[in-house]
Amino acid sequence: MILQKRGTKMDKDYSSYKPTEYEKYRWLRANNKYVTLDINTNFALFPRDNRTVQIQVNYKYEFVNMYYWIEDGGTEEQLNRFVSEHTPKEEDSKEYLENKIAKQKQSLAAFESRYKIESRHFEDYVETFYEEHPEITREPLHNILSGCNITLPLGEGILDFVYADFDSAYKDTALIYGLIYQLREEYVKNNKDKQTEERKEFPPEKIENQLDERIHNYYEYYFSCDDTRGITEVSLYTAICPPVIKRSADTYLSIKRYYQYLKALQKEYLDILQFCFDEDYYPELLGNMTTAERYYTFRMAKDFPPFIERNEELYMAFAPLMDEKTHTYDFVATVAQLKTEYPAEPLGRLAAELNTSADTLSHCLRRTHRLTRRYSFSSTEEMLELELSKMIENDIRFRKCKRCGRYFIMKGNYDTRFCDRIVEGETRSCQELAAQENYKKKMAENVALPIYSKYYKRYAARVKVNQIKKNDFKKWKYEALVKRDECSAGNITPEEYIDWLEGCFPNRKRKDK
Repeated sequence: MILQKRGTKMDKDYSSYKPTEYEKYRWLRANNKYVTLDINTNFALFPRDNRTVQIQVNYKYEFVNMYYWIEDGGTEEQLNRFVSEHTPKEEDSKEYLENKIAKQKQSLAAFESRYKIESRHFEDYVETFYEEHPEITREPLHNILSGCNITLPLGEGILDFVYADFDSAYKDTALIYGLIYQLREEYVKNNKDKQTEERKEFPPEKIENQLDERIHNYYEYYFSCDDTRGITEVSLYTAICPPVIKRSADTYLSIKRYYQYLKALQKEYLDILQFCFDEDYYPELLGNMTTAERYYTFRMAKDFPPFIERNEELYMAFAPLMDEKTHTYDFVATVAQLKTEYPAEPLGRLAAELNTSADTLSHCLRRTHRLTRRYSFSSTEEMLELELSKMIENDIRFRKCKRCGRYFIMKGNYDTRFCDRIVEGETRSCQELAAQENYKKKMAENVALPIYSKYYKRYAARVKVNQIKKNDFKKWKYEALVKRDECSAGNITPEEYIDWLEGCFPNRKRKDK
């Protein structure tokens, strides 16, 4: 058999190719010419037995960190150019930066009102930089959560994402860019001859080394955070993982593609919550299955692989010593350890064997460490999948609220059909409103309750004017409740209950029934 040469009959024709659902799934979530979804690497930790997730947000592409990076590995000319590009040229530009910083603080405060957010370490890092460089104008953060450590209940991040209003955010964000896109299209259509000249005027940026690449990525991230802020700050995970979008003529299309990515993820996870956790969803088929079994079935039905890839690291982090009895940090012992002095002779010999200095070895020996298992993630999708897998591992369940119809996290053995969420337009949670409605229903159905309430108010008023002694009223209250329950149970009639109540303090004329 003679094989045909490439370029003839062995070429492939994909014009009729039909992708599988999983291929569509991966394409929608992959980086493309419009958007990069995984620019930064963050870390998530899942402490044992406390059903929380702790997230460490990267600050790689913030101004201060980039300054140190360029100062350490770049030229003086690169550093000066980097600083000058961030220096306001006019007084109103400084006012703009100050207003931007103030708005970012408001946005951060909104997240802090919902989650435990610790930013002191990074704030100290930034403050130290500006104290050492008073000549540099303070630069707003590109990501308001950069450098933060965030703690939230396991599952809360998923709920926050699936109920985020990306539709309104996209409408507001895309409006201006959609107009710019239309104007740009008109310009291109009417000025085709100028396109070649413009390409010559703005040639591709030349990348000569790793530092050039990082600076280029920094500016893409810098502008993208501003362009997408209206959408990303709608939910916690999108704020942690902002995308990098293609700017200029394609900014509108890039924002649209990012919005489509988020909406597809929202639908997927709402489907997962329903299929894997909803007790009323096909109970005759799924009622006896565990959450893990339901999730496996869901993935198989969707033609997804029966596994999830997670990026796990064993991190050797500095940490205070722990008291074995109380399981709390022992700072006294930690400080004592940090002050330990080691014999010079063996210290020098071991340092020589390790090809390091005695000071470096001494520093390493004094520091207290703890092995920490953590997971890296770079996109919203990765964090959602990681959190869901950890929920299944820890048997944490969602339930749909019978009042507002939204899912909520089941807490321990506390069995409730209503969430503690305050729905927009209400001042009390679904649990409180349901309790109030249940009470009113019981009042309406149970004739003994309004009878008891009527006589309670009557005799309480007489206590205030000293017609009835407090001790007598207290004794009466207990007996009246017992009689009320007997009446509710049908052991005595309402008329018998009223006769008894009337006879308790008969110092006033009885009204006719």
